[in-house]
Amino acid sequence: MNDNFGTDVLLSSFPPSLAVDADKYALARVIAEELRALLGDCDKLRIYSRIDELDEELLDILAFDFAVSWYYYNGSIEIKRAQIKSCFYVHRHLGTKNSLVTALCDLCPGSNVEEWFEYGGEPYYFRIVIDVTEQRLPIVQSDVERYIEIFKSLRSVLESNKVIYRTRDTIEMSISDEYFIYGAPKSSEHTEVRAGVYPENTLLCTRD
Repeated sequence: MNDNFGTDVLLSSFPPSLAVDADKYALARVIAEELRALLGDCDKLRIYSRIDELDEELLDILAFDFAVSWYYYNGSIEIKRAQIKSCFYVHRHLGTKNSLVTALCDLCPGSNVEEWFEYGGEPYYFRIVIDVTEQRLPIVQSDVERYIEIFKSLRSVLESNKVIYRTRDTIEMSISDEYFIYGAPKSSEHTEVRAGVYPENTLLCTRD
């Protein structure tokens, strides 16, 4: 709400010919004060742009109004907000790989759909990779199957037993190769020999 938009600003547009009447001016001031109080409610008219601020009750209402048939009414508020944000994109792309990937990532970020030509399968087959590293709720196989039926194209077929659950771990490894000096006597002479390599190398490995 604009703090500069006060009662006096509203009254500045009041006609001078009416302002001389004390009763009319008093009525105008009361109306201006009420309008000023209503300015605080203007933000409530912004709904979609305030998804991250809405409470669960309003999110549930929006899910019904937007026909989000895959909505988790018993899910966390984080999941509900993610599903409301993506629902228009998902609706526009129903029957495509992207719609299924988007819906799955609302629950398990990093999940993916691999089509037959990506792994050498039979035409029009696909498989699902569910990433449970940062899953937002426990995954139930029946829910995954329901998602597949909602979002996949009619000609596409899920590979038999090809819902793959994956977790990602980041492992930091430090490898140090040192060198040393030792003496190897040869006859009556003392020979200095260097062996090994230096310096230290640090590797960052990601394991699927």
